[in-house]
Amino acid sequence: MKLPFKNQAGNFYEDRASLLKCVGDPNTLKILDALSREDNPCVSDITKNLDISISAVSHQLSKLKSMGIVETKRTGQTICYSLSNSENANFVKKLIDRG
Repeated sequence: MKLPFKNQAGNFYEDRASLLKCVGDPNTLKILDALSREDNPCVSDITKNLDISISAVSHQLSKLKSMGIVETKRTGQTICYSLSNSENANFVKKLIDRG
């Protein structure tokens, strides 16, 4: 991994620590894994395969969205989720890659 310039080091490491704290929960990693394998699932789609409540999934997705890891797309009254193409999302994709 390329290290940041010295004057950016504090923000880089603080940002990475916040990101790791956000995704450090096993349920969050399960949700991210589901998002990486399914095409634009909604909350109920995600909860079908995971033993996690709808409210817990919604809460985690909200945190992931605030970190720029997931994106939303509204279809009628349904909100679908996908991994974004942000730097944070790409970092997380590497974490959950089983390859």
